[in-house]
Amino acid sequence: MTDISCVDDRGHLWQVKNLVSDTELADIVAIAWDQLPNRLMQSQENLSRKTFDPELGDVRRAGSYITNKLDVVNRLLGTSFQRCSGHFWMDLPGFTIPMHTDGHLTNVMQMYWIAPGPEFGTGFYFYKDTASLQYQFLSRPNTGYIMRNHMSKEDYQPLHWHGMFNPVPPGCIRISSYWYFS
Repeated sequence: MTDISCVDDRGHLWQVKNLVSDTELADIVAIAWDQLPNRLMQSQENLSRKTFDPELGDVRRAGSYITNKLDVVNRLLGTSFQRCSGHFWMDLPGFTIPMHTDGHLTNVMQMYWIAPGPEFGTGFYFYKDTASLQYQFLSRPNTGYIMRNHMSKEDYQPLHWHGMFNPVPPGCIRISSYWYFS
């Protein structure tokens, strides 16, 4: 059963567990991601990260498992998103991502599917300072986070500092997905 719980005091950062069923999870994990045609991510060409054509059969099927959960996400978050779309990432050996914000992307969800260990998740920080850890998400299959980055009633948009600093080890990959809600 899907579990989405708030991990901050403003309702902007949410932990997601068990988004998809065990059967769907097994199907996603069984995909030979490293064998699929892939390409560099637009505007992330300097990273050891690839993405996949969303129309590839395996990728489309895996993506449908996520988009079919929009009603569940809305119910658990108390939102009324009309659509979600996204892509899958394959992070290669050596991949890290420095501390950054996602700018003005409003509401997003990153889910982890395959990782070399739980320590390859995303950490969120109060400031652009690694000593200000707010919450560390672990990279376990079928877990992730939702970042609500929309304009508040007080007319400010939170820009969440986050990053993943542990390099993906040699011989390993990290598979995650990144979804936009609108």
